[in-house]
Amino acid sequence: MAIFGPGETPTDEPFKQHLTPLEVATAVQGGLSMLWLAARREGRSSWGLADDARRAFETVERWWMELPDRSGFAIVSASPQAFGPPQSAEEQMKAGTLTIEDMAVWVPRHSFAEALFWAWLLQPEQQRTPTATVTLVRQILERQIRTATEDIATFAAFNGGGGPAVA
Repeated sequence: MAIFGPGETPTDEPFKQHLTPLEVATAVQGGLSMLWLAARREGRSSWGLADDARRAFETVERWWMELPDRSGFAIVSASPQAFGPPQSAEEQMKAGTLTIEDMAVWVPRHSFAEALFWAWLLQPEQQRTPTATVTLVRQILERQIRTATEDIATFAAFNGGGGPAVA
């Protein structure tokens, strides 16, 4: 993150310098992957993944729509406060005790918030709106869910209908 001195105004430019349209899908995929890893192996399904993902995204959507300032600097400052990692996760990471289950509490929502941030910055400034950004990321989420469902079914077939990738 850029450091700003007294009297300097932060801009979105530092965040845009190395940004590609693929960042949004990558952030969404990261959230889906964490939700899958955190699900109990017994009864884990692509339908459960889709439900969990939509619920997590709805939480982030509410946060996004209520943000008073959508400058890159403000979003980057507000996101960790809303979606972690909590101080306990940082302590667990230092101690080497951080688990997937612990991370699953905050990583999916954090990833979805990141996707909204990237999508916001990728749009022309004069044309972007909070609602259109949510719609755009939701479309990417739904596409990623469809792809995940197909991939889960493919690996379940390789595993004889069982194993770690149950469809």
